[in-house]
Amino acid sequence: MLSLDSNRLRQLDDLCFFPCQNLRYLSLKNNQIEDLPNSVFDLSHLLVLDLSINELTRIPEQIGRLQRLEKFFLFQNKITVFPTQMNIPKL
Repeated sequence: MLSLDSNRLRQLDDLCFFPCQNLRYLSLKNNQIEDLPNSVFDLSHLLVLDLSINELTRIPEQIGRLQRLEKFFLFQNKITVFPTQMNIPKL
């Protein structure tokens, strides 16, 4: 479990999640994140991803790589673009 909630984060380094390959729960809620680093989509064991209360405007197609994802929270963002296909079996 990794919670980086309420830290006023605006951006994350692309390699910041590289050492967390077995991470199952990631919460980045209540920040000011506008875009997600690609390393988030390499967390193949992730079950829960909470991106609520940020400044996201789109969800990249790479979200479909999170095949084990069961819970995905996005409320209170500015999302206008969703992937055409997410192909996440448990979501």
